[in-house]
Amino acid sequence: MLRLLLPLAVLGAACGTAGTKALSVEAGGACTTENAGACVTGTRLLVCQNMVWVVATDCKGPDGCRVINEAVECDLRGNTIGDLCPGTSEGKVRCDPDGGVNILRCRSRVLELEFACPSTTMCGLYDAGLTCR
Repeated sequence: MLRLLLPLAVLGAACGTAGTKALSVEAGGACTTENAGACVTGTRLLVCQNMVWVVATDCKGPDGCRVINEAVECDLRGNTIGDLCPGTSEGKVRCDPDGGVNILRCRSRVLELEFACPSTTMCGLYDAGLTCR
């Protein structure tokens, strides 16, 4: 399961946690807690870097972007070609979530098509690593 966890920002209410007042968080806006995370639109994770909110990644898996146990959790399982990927994934490969017909690579923080599996094969993790079989 592909998930990215970050400490909750003081204004984690942007993720829509129950019982808290939602505050405005947007890319380029000021923040106060370095490396804290906040969710916007339920599918995008922002991180506080140099006291400014910057887009970290898309969270298009079924669990989206949410707060769990005082940490911001980003579900990356649904991310596909063209979606943002975290800097920690740079250069790494993964199967496309659309049935495993493509191998994707994170380049310059965007998922790109690395290889399209032939029609009779699927992407998967086998003894040789991530490949089509």
